[in-house]
Amino acid sequence: HVTGTPAIGQCGEYELMTSPADASKPCVKIFTSPLPWNLAQQQCAADFGSLITINSAEENKYFWRTGISNSMLNGMHIGAHQYSADPSVWVWSDGEIPFNGKSYDNFVSC
Repeated sequence: HVTGTPAIGQCGEYELMTSPADASKPCVKIFTSPLPWNLAQQQCAADFGSLITINSAEENKYFWRTGISNSMLNGMHIGAHQYSADPSVWVWSDGEIPFNGKSYDNFVSC
């Protein structure tokens, strides 16, 4: 999950995402215990964060590599989920609508 923009050296138990294209360099924390999406989002919220919103190819690669390096071969949750009022619409957990030309939309499912 991702927390807000940290002050330099303020990630604590989190890892600083080091994507060169990511100016805000958010702190991230990887949970490896499998949970349903809603419980994963709740766990992140309890830790003052949210599931990841992917905004660039660099972020996508970072989280893909991080998942592989943590043996998360069955995948990981991201913040995109089906909108309850219209299941044909997907939204990020921060409320932004993915795949609308504003956010990154080049995901690969292996």
